[in-house]
Amino acid sequence: MNTDDILKTAKERGKQMGLPYAGALTPAEAHALMQHDANAKLVDVRSRAEWDWVGRVPNAVEVELLAWPGSRPNAAFAQELAQKVPKDAIVMFLCRSGGRSHNAAALPAARASTRPSSRPREKPRGRAAAAAVHSG
Repeated sequence: MNTDDILKTAKERGKQMGLPYAGALTPAEAHALMQHDANAKLVDVRSRAEWDWVGRVPNAVEVELLAWPGSRPNAAFAQELAQKVPKDAIVMFLCRSGGRSHNAAALPAARASTRPSSRPREKPRGRAAAAAVHSG
């Protein structure tokens, strides 16, 4: 499956699920994007404590959605995301259970981090505004 096919499938799945962002990817689809498209960025939104104690995802961009301790919202999330992820990237969010990745992908700042086309028939300049990786 190529990048366009994966993103089309993710978009259809996201639409069926009623998601407010570009789509939902399976782990296998996210892995394929990471392997075959240098424009794909996996953003790990777990806490710094989880990165340190549970482990880091190779080649992932780390941006806490909720800061440790106390699960406080990271007030700098949008700024950190913009600094670490190019605007034209395919952005995929990852967390332990799917809740934070869903919330991160649904944030306006996450959707604004890329430049999707506003014309339905035009080839998009940014391929996906945001997608959350789900295990099921």
